[in-house]
Amino acid sequence: MMRKNLNLLTTHYSLQTKSGFSLLEMLFVIGIMAILFLIGTKIFSNSSPKYKVDNAVVIVLNLLNEAKSMTSSAVGSSQYGVHFETTTLTLFKGETFSAVDPNNREIILNENVNLSNISLAGGGADVVFNKLIGTTDHHGTVTISLVSDLSVNEIVTILSTGISY
Repeated sequence: MMRKNLNLLTTHYSLQTKSGFSLLEMLFVIGIMAILFLIGTKIFSNSSPKYKVDNAVVIVLNLLNEAKSMTSSAVGSSQYGVHFETTTLTLFKGETFSAVDPNNREIILNENVNLSNISLAGGGADVVFNKLIGTTDHHGTVTISLVSDLSVNEIVTILSTGISY
């Protein structure tokens, strides 16, 4: 008899226990997750202005290195260069930049940054690399600045050896 009562208690107890979450608990968790999502979105959408400039520097350096590499490797038996404008960079083939060349690859920078103080040997806004050796006669500097605060800037330097940093 005692054994029978114990079985009934166990059965009754297991019927009383709940599994899962209540609606209130689920709403509470979803609310917390929504708040955390909004905070995270706000933090990353307003990333530091310095980050935007640094990102543009990486883009400029990568395009310069690509032009130098293509010239050194004699891709298409040609020279390659980079043309600088205020908000765009253009990778071009040949000794001189032509805005209408369909082979140009234009990169538009983030609207929050621009290029200024383009100071290259020989004047102009083009860095052209010499065939096979990858040097350039158009060495100099380009400043990348935040549009809203020109004091937030970085200077990209292009050496005559073709190395840029």
